[in-house]
Order: sequence, then C-alpha cells, then structure tokens
Amino acid sequence: HRLKSLYSRAQADIQRAGLGDTWEEFRSTLSKIKKDGYLITKGEFNPGVYGVAAPIINESNIVLGSIGVAWDEKERRDVDVKRAVISVKRAAREISSRLAQAEVHI
Repeated sequence: HRLKSLYSRAQADIQRAGLGDTWEEFRSTLSKIKKDGYLITKGEFNPGVYGVAAPIINESNIVLGSIGVAWDEKERRDVDVKRAVISVKRAAREISSRLAQAEVHI
C-alpha cells in the first residue's frame, strides 16, 4: 500500500505537520481531507505561512495529487481564507473533471 509506505518513510514530517501520530490517525486525517475537499495549514513547515490545498481525484475516487496556495501572513494580511478555500476547491474540481474527460478520450 503506497500510503502506508509513505507514512513509514515520512512519519516524523507527518507528525510534525499535525496529520497524525499513528498510521490510523494519518489515514483518518486523509479521509477527512478527502471528505471536506480541502485542508488549511498554518506554520507546519514554515512559521507564519498559511496554506490551502485541495485533492485532485480521478473517476475511481482515488487522490492523484493536490493543488494549493500558500502565503506569508505578515506579507499578505489581506488574504480572505474562505475565498482561498473556495478558489482552490474550484480549481481542484476543474482539474479532476478535465482529467476525467481526457481519460474518456484516450
């Protein structure tokens, strides 16, 4: 299983990012992100940096990757987080849709 392999290789980074202290918590977190359609982070890898990401999903409901934006809270205090979430989710849906259309034509 690719995710379990990823977890074992990057466990410390995953824990530091707050994505789960165990394999079960990590899986649960990923399921929630997939269900919610996005994740907001703040300072997990760089202090003061916000991020919004959304999964790109294929027709089989498998996550292929993600798309996101990040900004420094000190430099960009004008960012509307709710609008960023909406925009990133919309972009992820559009990419997922276009990939599905491309698969049909292959």
